[in-house]
Amino acid sequence: MSTDIFLEVSSAILIFLVLGSVSAWIATRPLYAAWLVLGMVIVDAAKIEPIAFDFGILLYPEDLLFLVLSISCLIRVGLMSGLKTVPRSWWIIGAVQFSLFIWGLATFGKAAGVDYRIHFYVWVAVVYFSSFNWTEGLINRVANAWILCAVCLCMVVYYRWIASAVDPVFAQKMMDLDTTGVRFRVIGSAPALVIAVGFLILFFRSIMLKLSLGQRLLLPMFLLTIVVLQHRSVWVSLFVGIMCLLWTLQRKKYGRKTIIGVALMIIPLALFFVIQDKNSGVLASVMNSADQAVSTEEGTMVGRINNWDELLTKWVDSKNPTTYLIGKPYGSGYNPVASEDGKLTFDMVPHNHFVHVLYRGGLIGLAATLYIFYQLWANGIKFLKAGDKRWTPYFLAVFAAFLSYYIPYWANYGHGLLIGIAISYFEIARAKMPYRYPGAFEQRSLKTGGF
Repeated sequence: MSTDIFLEVSSAILIFLVLGSVSAWIATRPLYAAWLVLGMVIVDAAKIEPIAFDFGILLYPEDLLFLVLSISCLIRVGLMSGLKTVPRSWWIIGAVQFSLFIWGLATFGKAAGVDYRIHFYVWVAVVYFSSFNWTEGLINRVANAWILCAVCLCMVVYYRWIASAVDPVFAQKMMDLDTTGVRFRVIGSAPALVIAVGFLILFFRSIMLKLSLGQRLLLPMFLLTIVVLQHRSVWVSLFVGIMCLLWTLQRKKYGRKTIIGVALMIIPLALFFVIQDKNSGVLASVMNSADQAVSTEEGTMVGRINNWDELLTKWVDSKNPTTYLIGKPYGSGYNPVASEDGKLTFDMVPHNHFVHVLYRGGLIGLAATLYIFYQLWANGIKFLKAGDKRWTPYFLAVFAAFLSYYIPYWANYGHGLLIGIAISYFEIARAKMPYRYPGAFEQRSLKTGGF
């Protein structure tokens, strides 16, 4: 027994030392952290079966990554005054949601952790990445990493399309991953949006800078991939992002180059559908998805709207001041759906970021969330008019795309990476910063990106 206790204590100390060392190293290397976050996006999209480690409770790779980042945040806040770089409204959101997690953990057990996980990831990502001084050079390197991530996701998509075409068993596995029955939808909407954001990076650069031939070829590749994946929410988000980018670039008098860029973007897409046979499975599937996107009688969007209506009715009818102010505890569920025999089969999540926050944050959390986006947009417009921050049009386009995406879905940690960078870049909390860099070591690592 004493040997078992010794091994358990030794293992716990070793894990603590490893986590502490890695967290301290990551605390001053934001580019490495960005690579880790984007790498996790690829891992999450590429896996077919869940990856988990059993330590009495199931820990997923994302849990381990954000445990490290959360410790890094504590180091930055405790030793480097990083607290002053994060907007107060974001701390309010975190405090409310953490309180709901503790409440839910005491009431519902492990279910609270499962429910809280996605909000925790986003919150930590924003705190960590907003605590650095992001220069345009560093942002450019993160953009390169994002494009590489988007290319890797496209490779996953193409592999699954080819493997599905030659192997019926694999094709069935892919169909089981997506309950909507769309044949070519081999990855989720979240990684598809990553490809769309990568497209916005390249499109923005194509107007502002000269791209290599390889980078220009990525533009139609990303666009065609997004279209054939048939995530209608990503279609709309990309369209909104492009329209916002065109509007901002027009204000900066890049009209002619913008028109040329749009033409070069549309021509390959048009040619792809022109050469398709009318009975082609790809064309038929895309057209069917387009029809459902505008339908008011069928499709997933109709079901989501009905779900929002039920959830909002439940929230209003609760007549509970606590629910109105901070929401309900994590693990308490959302909208259980009954099967034919009367049993509750699954819990229909809000499928809307703002309804989600209303349920897990109440009016306080929702107001703080909306205020963050207002600050980002207002400061972005201010710098757009001033013309002294080159990446402003891109970030405004990304926020427009995100806000569109949050109508049928919710924020994830990849979004937290860009939101955190933008908070620093747009100087939302910079007025409270008594320093530019926390120390000489960090100053060196920021200038070189940690390499």
